[in-house]
This record gives sequence, structure tokens and C-alpha cells, in this order.
Amino acid sequence: MTCALLAGLILIATAVWLAIYLAVGTSKAPWPAQLARLAENRRGNFQPSSWGSAPRTTFRYGESWVSVTVAAYGTSDSLPVLEISMTLPRVYPRLDVLPRHASHAHVELPPPLLEVLSGDPEFDQQFRTIARTPSDATASLSTGVRAAIEQLVRFPERSWAEVNCARTMLTIRKRWLSTRPTDLIEFTDIAVGLYDQLLITSSEGIEFVAPGDAVVIDGARCVVCGETLETDIVSCVKCKTPYHRDCWEYAGACSTFGCGETRAVAPRIAQLSPQKEQPTENSDSGPPVESQP
Repeated sequence: MTCALLAGLILIATAVWLAIYLAVGTSKAPWPAQLARLAENRRGNFQPSSWGSAPRTTFRYGESWVSVTVAAYGTSDSLPVLEISMTLPRVYPRLDVLPRHASHAHVELPPPLLEVLSGDPEFDQQFRTIARTPSDATASLSTGVRAAIEQLVRFPERSWAEVNCARTMLTIRKRWLSTRPTDLIEFTDIAVGLYDQLLITSSEGIEFVAPGDAVVIDGARCVVCGETLETDIVSCVKCKTPYHRDCWEYAGACSTFGCGETRAVAPRIAQLSPQKEQPTENSDSGPPVESQP
């Protein structure tokens, strides 16, 4: 019995090693160098590969821990799959966004999961959305979240990407084709942007309206410093992402990937409140805030 158990463990360890070798060892991408450079860029920690584990970079983003590694996952060739995992600040409903044309996306769903529509026909043509209820999907898949997921597919080369949100973990997987070190850094920025959009979309009581109108923000965080937005808040004129005024002026433009807007607007009301408040008649909206060159 003991010998059989030992033999089984050896087989499992060999299979794990072989999977990592196929994902990392046969790839032309210099993964240790790319991940080490990402760690330097994000002021994180780089962990070289060891027996049974692939190289990995970890870093802090606000209150979240981010892990970036490479793994063999649902592949029929030697191309690796990049995996980025981020801890979430609270429990989120289950949500999977899978590439509709990838073979591993067509799996039988265990109850109570079901396939739902996002409400965006073009998005639904590309992705298979899985959730417990349709409302869970529509509540999370805002315009900003869908745009970030589409960017994950397109950058740096178009290949399948998938997103999984389960309780307190957000996981992004991407079939990785690039060998350029800077692409990994930029792709990680897009992934972090998706995290920001998910938090903004899911924040209770958050409401974005036209510039100059009232806005109430509960628990949202500034995408520059990662701190809670409480006072002296501005929002991007183009994509409505909120910032601390000082952080906006420091960044010089909107930090949301693909936006780059240089104008921000100060809302009439921006405060933490358990209930939404209406602006008073005497409330004056602030003029757009131009970033200093």
C-alpha cells in the first residue's frame, strides 16, 4: 500500500513538472527575465522557478496582492498561458467570462451556474458569460469592465483570454504569444485596470453622471494611490473614473488604459454616505480641472 502511494505521488510530481516544462521550458519567451523586469517595474518580488513551480512575480496594488506567473492550462501545444491573480477586498459573486471559440470554454456547467447574456450583442458574440444569476453578470459587466476584457484579448497580439471572479479572487488567463518584455508590463497594467473597473462598478452606491452633476461614491478607491476616495475628488471627463485631486494633478492625465484624457471635473457632491443625497439648489459645480503640462 505504501509503495503504491509513493509511486502515485511520483507520477503526480512528474506530471506537474512536465506540464510546467511544456509551458515554460519549450517557450521562446524568457520568462524569468520578463517576470524579474515586471517585479522591478512594480517594486515587487520575483521568485525563480523551482521543482514543481513556475517562476512568479508578486506585488501589492492598493490593498490587493497580485501574482503573475505562467502555467500550462487548457493548451494543446507548447504555448504558455499567462496567469494573473488579484485578491479582492470583499466577497464577489461568481462570474466567468470565457472565449466563446476556445475549445476549453465549452464545458458542461454544474448547477447553479448558467450561461447568461451581458446585454452587449458584440461582447456576447466573443465571450461566454457564466454566473449564478443574470443579475450577477449585468451588475459586474459594466462598459468599463467589458472594454478592459476586450483589451486583454487584443493586446499584445490577439489570442484568447478569460476572466474568473470567485469570492475574493480575480484571475485572468491569456494565451501568451509575445516575447517582448515590455508587453508583459503593459498587459499587467490592463489587468490591473480591469480590477479597478470591477471595484468601481461593484461599489455600493456609486453613481457616475454627466460632468457637473451630483456623484456619490461609497468605498471606491483612487486608481493612482489606492486609497479610499473621501474628499477633494475629481473624475475624468471622458471615462468618469474618480481620483483624488492631488493624484490627478500628479498623474497629469487619466490613468485608465486607453483613455489619456487631460480634463477632470469636480462633482457637486462627493462623499461617503449610507444613502444617496440629492444636490441642493445652491450647489455649484466646479469647472473642469486641466492637468498641468
